[in-house]
Amino acid sequence: MLRAFGLMYLLPGSELPLEVAFYLEPDGLHYAFCLGIEDARWRSYSESKRWKLMYAYTNLGYEAAWAWDEPIRGVVEMSAI
Repeated sequence: MLRAFGLMYLLPGSELPLEVAFYLEPDGLHYAFCLGIEDARWRSYSESKRWKLMYAYTNLGYEAAWAWDEPIRGVVEMSAI
């Protein structure tokens, strides 16, 4: 399994948390893509606070302090790999 997390920059100048995960199963390469929601709670955090919350989420196992949009999930079949 490969999991990556960071900030995705959106035009015209906002940023949102982003998490992607890939894992291999016999039927293919599965993926999940989650993007944070730019709501009032997320906008209320300063840049410094956002980075601290992201650190706590990825390194300390804290729950996300922001809302996630519905994840996008899928499978790339083995025949396509």
